[in-house]
Amino acid sequence: MINDLLHRKYEHRFQLLDANGNGHLEASDFTGLADRLVAAAGLDADSPKAYVVHDAWRTYWAGLCHFAGASPEGRITAEQYIDALTAARADEKVADIVRPAVAAHMVLADTNGDGVADVDEFKALQGALGVPAREAEEAFRVLDRDGDGVLTVDEWLAAAMEYYTSTDETAVGNAVIGRF
Repeated sequence: MINDLLHRKYEHRFQLLDANGNGHLEASDFTGLADRLVAAAGLDADSPKAYVVHDAWRTYWAGLCHFAGASPEGRITAEQYIDALTAARADEKVADIVRPAVAAHMVLADTNGDGVADVDEFKALQGALGVPAREAEEAFRVLDRDGDGVLTVDEWLAAAMEYYTSTDETAVGNAVIGRF
């Protein structure tokens, strides 16, 4: 059993992933998300960066299927999604599922190759995830823990891990994908 905060965060994440609102997730939701992210970054679908993003979201889907006991060709309901993340959290495997997606987001966000994402780069990708621009800007401000105006992959990953694992209502990472 998980606490209410984690349950709310996992439900919110499920809703963002279920782009067509049909009440379940399937491989095509993750392929579609990768396509939206690649398009938001202004990249060709067959670019090397696009491959990294697609591979990362396949990893996320495979991890969910593993912990949900579902077939990769099948579907996962909201309840199964929440149970899968709860199980991954209990096994300390959430990072194995999430880390590739965060790293892929940084690859896309870092459009100028400087190793960091600025607010506009972050906002564009968060929009492709379904996060409103204002919420993405708010998230960026709190996730930029050192206040230097950019996010490193370490800052982004720390925030994502807090989102998926922290039971602290005040954790900075709670803002990583908008309000829930």
